[in-house]
Amino acid sequence: MPDWEGTEAVCRRLLQLRMSLVPYLYAAFADYRELGSPPLRALVMDYPQDATARGIDDEYLFGPSLLVAPLFAGQNHRRVYLPAGEWYDFWTHEKIAGGRSLEVSKPVEQIPVFVKGGTLLPLAEPVEYVTPATEFALTVHAFGAQPAAFNLNEDDGETFDFEKGKQNRLELRWDGQTGRVTKTGDYQGPSRYRIVRWTKIGD
Repeated sequence: MPDWEGTEAVCRRLLQLRMSLVPYLYAAFADYRELGSPPLRALVMDYPQDATARGIDDEYLFGPSLLVAPLFAGQNHRRVYLPAGEWYDFWTHEKIAGGRSLEVSKPVEQIPVFVKGGTLLPLAEPVEYVTPATEFALTVHAFGAQPAAFNLNEDDGETFDFEKGKQNRLELRWDGQTGRVTKTGDYQGPSRYRIVRWTKIGD
């Protein structure tokens, strides 16, 4: 008999993952609007000098810091190419040297995802749905020794008033021991983000 309860649990975990990434994705789409960088893009866009990356068509970059290597029907392992640099397994936080291919095995509920070293990754506590009053409780993960700053965009979440300047930018920074937030902008509405903790991953 089909394991409906098991399937339901897997779907719930994947939906919770999606909701935890909403602030990260909102920032990625803001970059798309302002800088023209697509939220989902081929590896070669960020690594144009990498001859191997030019031929990769079954992996993609997801926002500024995540590399996704989907498993397809019937798969529980696959070969993944990581461009040069430092990478971390999203699920285990294992540090991995890039510039090579490796074999990866994951259960169905864990899509192979890798975080670029030098990243500040804000993940939200999952919510069932998003409303104009939703305030995301964030854990910011600092991957690697010197993570680059990360910008979150804060606005009313409903209108296009951000085009008129009614938007805040929250710059997240890691100083080596703790995180700091600098807010600028003219949005005066309810706070969209509350950072509950910072974590350090890797050296």
